[in-house]
Amino acid sequence: MTCVPSAGDTTQLDQFRVRQKLMEPRCEMEPVLCRAEQDACATITMQVALNRFWVGAGCDQRVNYDIPADRHGCAEMATLTRNWLPGYIEERRAIQKICICTGDLCNTASTKLAFLNLSNFLILIFAQKIIQQVFVR
Repeated sequence: MTCVPSAGDTTQLDQFRVRQKLMEPRCEMEPVLCRAEQDACATITMQVALNRFWVGAGCDQRVNYDIPADRHGCAEMATLTRNWLPGYIEERRAIQKICICTGDLCNTASTKLAFLNLSNFLILIFAQKIIQQVFVR
């Protein structure tokens, strides 16, 4: 699952999207097809200011995270960001909540939502296979 994009506040890298300027530490999610080398789903949340959150979600590789390989779940990690600007350096410290899992649609927010998104995802895959069969012939 990945965040649904919104104009002006979404950045996408491969099958991982980041939403900024959110009022809550969550985003509306939609299914995403991961590439073969992407073996994990990740959701990362971070409070960047009062009532302002950053949420990233989507496909990634398990080796990119410092959570034990035999464990699924969430961990809180301290981060430090530095921006070098003319005349001074800006530092920002924040806690990121990182959740990792390895099943299909495993990073969805709720069971009910997971069922609805799974249905939509299966319809999308079925439609994609039909389109491929029509255009291949």
